Amino acid sequence: LSCGWLYLSIRNSDDALIHSGLSAEWKIKLYLRLEALSREVKINKKNKNDKYHLILEAAVKVFARQGFYQSTVAQIAREAGVADGTIYLYFKNKDDILVHFFQYKTKQVFERFRAEVNQAESSLDKLRNLIRLHLAEFQRDRDMAILYQVGTHQIDRLAEDQIREMSKMYQDLISEIVETGQQEGSIRKDLYV
Repeated sequence: LSCGWLYLSIRNSDDALIHSGLSAEWKIKLYLRLEALSREVKINKKNKNDKYHLILEAAVKVFARQGFYQSTVAQIAREAGVADGTIYLYFKNKDDILVHFFQYKTKQVFERFRAEVNQAESSLDKLRNLIRLHLAEFQRDRDMAILYQVGTHQIDRLAEDQIREMSKMYQDLISEIVETGQQEGSIRKDLYV
């Protein structure tokens, strides 16, 4: 920790090493060691991020195949290839994993939905693109589709806020397309979303 602080001090002040009172040899050794520590911190952050996503993806598989209530943290850890305790570095419990999954997937999927919709010129093409991609996403990731279905209907709504947010985002996107289509004259004016 103090090395990290010293490293930040050195990086933030051009002459910190010059006025440190250390010999030139020690300044070089210290600088090289701090550079190495900096690289290690960056690698560790990347690995932690990778493990987070790895655990989420493993949890989806386990939840979809075993059922949420029959799944255990140990099964998720085994599927992710990590120790049971590693799960608790990222999540409080199994419920927390589910909530994080819906947050993560909502962002990921809706970025793709928005990009696909924006590629089309007309509202009808935008709607076609959205529906096509929606179905393709569920075909591509069947475990996600199962978890979404179960999550919206059976899991005592543990991730209710995330599911509500996801539904609102989807409905807002469709409403935007329909309203634009109504202005273009390609969608009936009496259609309300």
